[in-house]
Amino acid sequence: MNDMSNLSNTVIAQSLAGRRLENKSVILTGAAGSIGRYISRHLLREGAKVTMTGRDQTKLDAFVEELAEEGFDAENITTIVGDCADPQVCRDIVSRAVDSFGKLDVLVNNAGAAGPKYTLRDIPFTDVEMRAAGSDQTMFDSAMNLLGAPWNMARAAAAHLSDGGTIVNVSTIFSRTHYYGRIPYVVPKSGLNALGKGLALELGEERGIRVNTLFPGPIESERIDTVFATMDELQNIPPGSTSQEFRDLMITTRNGEEGLEYRYPTPTDVANGIVWLASEESAAVSGHHVEVTNGMQVPAQSRSQLVSWPDKRLEDLTDNVVLILGGSDYEQALTYAERQINSGAHVLLAFRSLESVGHARTLIQTKGLDEIQLSHLDPLRRESVDRTMQFIDDHFGRLDGVIVLPRKPNGHYGHSLCGATDEDVEKFVREEVVAPVAFASMLASNLSRWFGKCEPPAITYATNGSDTQGNLLNEVIRASIEALIRGWRHEDETLLNAGELEWAVRPNQLVRYDSEDKDNLTFAADWAATLTNRVRQMDPINLWIPKSIKRATGKESM
Repeated sequence: MNDMSNLSNTVIAQSLAGRRLENKSVILTGAAGSIGRYISRHLLREGAKVTMTGRDQTKLDAFVEELAEEGFDAENITTIVGDCADPQVCRDIVSRAVDSFGKLDVLVNNAGAAGPKYTLRDIPFTDVEMRAAGSDQTMFDSAMNLLGAPWNMARAAAAHLSDGGTIVNVSTIFSRTHYYGRIPYVVPKSGLNALGKGLALELGEERGIRVNTLFPGPIESERIDTVFATMDELQNIPPGSTSQEFRDLMITTRNGEEGLEYRYPTPTDVANGIVWLASEESAAVSGHHVEVTNGMQVPAQSRSQLVSWPDKRLEDLTDNVVLILGGSDYEQALTYAERQINSGAHVLLAFRSLESVGHARTLIQTKGLDEIQLSHLDPLRRESVDRTMQFIDDHFGRLDGVIVLPRKPNGHYGHSLCGATDEDVEKFVREEVVAPVAFASMLASNLSRWFGKCEPPAITYATNGSDTQGNLLNEVIRASIEALIRGWRHEDETLLNAGELEWAVRPNQLVRYDSEDKDNLTFAADWAATLTNRVRQMDPINLWIPKSIKRATGKESM
């Protein structure tokens, strides 16, 4: 008992000594930003040697001068300027840290701009749209800054991190809530959440490298007051409504000007959390999401498991029109299409490239599925999406269902997060994160064509099946799409309540990769048809295929 007491007292004394990171070499991205400034000071106070990065040399130099005036030792600081969305910049940053301090122990991925602040229908995807909107970023820019850059930094740092080293990714609790008009921000941040867990799985066993993600809540500042006031105005709701909504999620009061009250966390709270995750005090913590939110009660995921086969007797898609956006897994796309046709639907099967259209045409002829109409649709080109929507309007006059599949099959980008190439990262972010948002934006802009002609279309995203390699990339896609759907639902409901829409869509996502069951694709295709038919309308966003379909449902496919 005495030994344990002495040990506890020793640990507490060391913790309070303020040198928890003594001689640790730390890279901190976004070091001179609003929260980065607090993190920088906390790291230095705890004895770290910090490589500070930023995009603005003048701003970074001024901050370092400020630190020197405060008494921080300049020998413990080195700086390097660059955009971490560029993988070569990330390699240069790591080299600077190792050259300056002889090693690398900790990477803190803190940098990240707010992204374009537009609702789904108005997000800029091209430079022309960006300039017309008066923005300084496209959706792709935002995704590379918030997801691609931390990924690039982790890839660059992994080989140089000391065994038992640490990566801390800074996300946001808003990646798991609605956040009006901020889809370009929350989608890549949600992908970052999955990236962190995947990196922990990949780096933990062989190298003992810990990876955790910190989720700040709304941070006490004039900036967040302005952000929430703008959201109130955009939604045409009483001033203070957005702020109160998030405060209502908290379970912990803190001392304020009028005693205990529900307050936002502070930048110091965030910095303290990062120091703890970077230190040996959290040596047993990895793959975790650490929330600095004053106890905001926010689910980690909106999900439900599908535990029954759909009842086909209840389905009738006669004269319904379904658009399927397929990827380069043609058999998968045709399985969904054939299932919709068997229930009576007219199907337009679209592919992202003309080459894919040609391959699909050959397969359709071989299978005798002449009822399927083919189209070329590039979700990143507005004119391509508009042309397809015009075709549907001209030939059918309605749209009842949309199914969106991944661009590439499992393995196309490899299976490793740290082993991904520069090209893999950029293409993955563009095709699997940005393109689904672009398609959603352009689809949403076209749906008013069918107001008064049909019910809101059932929109279903579906993941690939299991890659049998841990599904690290599949999980990044799933998390990104979940945030897209959450934001889309909330924006549509807001516009519906304001009388600006006749109906609101409520998309879902079929998650297949947790199951290696032979009936996986058939089960997913059956559920996609059921969702199109609106026999079942599911509130949870993610609809998971069970690991064993037979065990969960009591039967195999019929």
